Amino acid sequence: EVDAVVPVDLDLARRRAQWHREDEHQVAVDIVGLQLEDTAAVLKSWLPEGDAHKLDAAGRLDLNASLQGDAVQPRIDATLHLKETRFQAKPVGDVSMAAQYAENMLLLQLQASGPEVTGVGLVAEVPLTLQPADAHVAWHGDRDHYLRLSINELLLEEASRWFPRLT
Repeated sequence: EVDAVVPVDLDLARRRAQWHREDEHQVAVDIVGLQLEDTAAVLKSWLPEGDAHKLDAAGRLDLNASLQGDAVQPRIDATLHLKETRFQAKPVGDVSMAAQYAENMLLLQLQASGPEVTGVGLVAEVPLTLQPADAHVAWHGDRDHYLRLSINELLLEEASRWFPRLT
């Protein structure tokens, strides 16, 4: 489901449209129960031959995202939940993410749990500029960042399938 209020003037007689990117926008996207294997099957058909295995994913995706404000300096909120996820036939588990963007700062919170690892938590604050109106993203590597990673339990034998140099 997509709900959007976007400031656009349409002149159908002259076939013209004018987008007022500095005016207030409200866009909301809500996806519930998207099956990754079905989506991956469609996307694979767009890839060059031999690259289809890169999209070997399964599981269920729920997404809720919103954009408010103008398209030059928006405020963005998003939550993502992946359930019973597998990637390239390897079980990943469940992943939840929340992200907020405002005033040139992205706050990201991630929780994951699966067969190789339980209780992974990541919190990050990343200074960047998002300007959807210009399709512009800029990371500010010279500004302060914050990162906290926590792992309750990691089974090295199992995790080495993902990270061969870990053991």
